[in-house]
Amino acid sequence: MIKVSKTAVFAALANGVFVPIAVALALFLEHAAISFANDTRWQSDSALAGWALNLVPAAVAGAAAYAAAVAIIHRVVVGSLRIPWFARDVIPLAVAAIFLALLLVSAPNNPDFWLFGQLLLWPLVALATGIAVEMVIAAIFRKRSRAAAA
Repeated sequence: MIKVSKTAVFAALANGVFVPIAVALALFLEHAAISFANDTRWQSDSALAGWALNLVPAAVAGAAAYAAAVAIIHRVVVGSLRIPWFARDVIPLAVAAIFLALLLVSAPNNPDFWLFGQLLLWPLVALATGIAVEMVIAAIFRKRSRAAAA
């Protein structure tokens, strides 16, 4: 039987609250960026610019949401920094990636795939960036707490 601490459960629930926030913020920022590009009649032949338009706003959304999440969780959930990084970071990302992979496998026959694919790509980018930011900020907090304890 797997033993899970109350701290891990509270931290997971708190992190789970920020998933829809990150996704909603990613969709909002992507919509704003694409609307701005369309309103200004911005044209670029660069595939890199198209990828940037599809990735940067979602990445910013994930980074902002999870930076807030780790700061709040660190203050509210006592002992949250002692939760193993694998359980806190890798498992949620793996679940999101598996879900995305299942959706992508079923979608290639759709001729409008990228209209559908963007709605899958943006949340995944937001969550992956958010988890990476959470890992970095949590490591900084852990380093500070060790330095304060020493």
